[in-house]
Amino acid sequence: MCGIGGVLMFPKERSAEELAYIRELVSNIAFYNQARGRDATGFATFSNRSHSVFKQPIKASELIHHKAYKHYIGRSLHKSTKNVLIHTRAGTKGSEENSLNNHPIESHRYIGVHNGMIHNDDELFEQHKLFRAGEVDSEVIFRLLDGQGDKPKEEGLKYVAEQLSGMFTTAFVPKSHRHLMYIVRNDNPITMVYISSLNIIAFASIDTYIRDSITDANLINGIVINMAEDTVSVQPKAQTIMRFDTNADNALEQLMQKPSVFTENIDAGYSSWYGNGNDWNFFYQSATEDAQSIAGDEEEELSEILSILSDEQVEFISRYLKNQESNSWSEGWSLGRQSLNTEMEHKVELAYDEGYAKGFEEGFMDGSIEANNTVRIPV
Repeated sequence: MCGIGGVLMFPKERSAEELAYIRELVSNIAFYNQARGRDATGFATFSNRSHSVFKQPIKASELIHHKAYKHYIGRSLHKSTKNVLIHTRAGTKGSEENSLNNHPIESHRYIGVHNGMIHNDDELFEQHKLFRAGEVDSEVIFRLLDGQGDKPKEEGLKYVAEQLSGMFTTAFVPKSHRHLMYIVRNDNPITMVYISSLNIIAFASIDTYIRDSITDANLINGIVINMAEDTVSVQPKAQTIMRFDTNADNALEQLMQKPSVFTENIDAGYSSWYGNGNDWNFFYQSATEDAQSIAGDEEEELSEILSILSDEQVEFISRYLKNQESNSWSEGWSLGRQSLNTEMEHKVELAYDEGYAKGFEEGFMDGSIEANNTVRIPV
């Protein structure tokens, strides 16, 4: 489990205060995504002329307070910035000490982030004779994309998605078209929020991460985003592909686009995310697909859909959904506890920094620290 996020910056003359707000929003998204991954943190920024990647094998709550990060985000997120990618990693394959395993991952043509786990990466690297720089499974996504050219077509994106076995939601930007961003969701979560007054779309793995990030930025920068009046939220459906162009001034229209749909590569050798194996998942999908094929393109009421299915199919779907709900509750509880622990840890770190700075300053004032920065031990 990892956390992904980002900001798409559509055309607007932004003030220094608005840019400061967006920088704070980026840092906050990383901070809250830390609940899904603490082994490494990374960012990528894109303008029409250049791109920059910054990543370190430390948790987000440490990195966003580091001078090197503040210098990076201050220099790379500016009036000409088009896209930003954010990632917090929970390492599963490949050490975080090797930067090539951390996100954002850079291939020949793309830079991207991934949340989930690809089970057949080794097979795909061998089958397609792909170059491999690190050990992480995520790399195979972007190596496969390299084969689709600098500006992938819908068929190419579907082909890549259908090659992958496992769990994934991924966002990536072509190096040669840095104003574009693609988001492919299989089953892992993602929420996207349009902020009208800033003309940006921000996204993160979990809905509350975005909302908490906006709330915290409201408290710091003097700009207040009203959730009810100034935002529109979208959660893309599973097995969908979305394409965004930040050079076009129609952000809300793009957010509300009808995504392309691909078919998941179901491999019976791997268990589903919800833990009951693919028998349930496959039966659920095949039953609903049968119903949809019979119903055609017309919208049907739930009762009409259920009447098409057999009693056995309805029972399977009902039990599957109950299991999904139970697992979602458990995951939500776990993430809530992690977020609380992260917030408490963050407050302790801030208190420590404040105390250290005050003690250091008083040390100079009372003469206990000499001009050469050595400590004078009382005798």
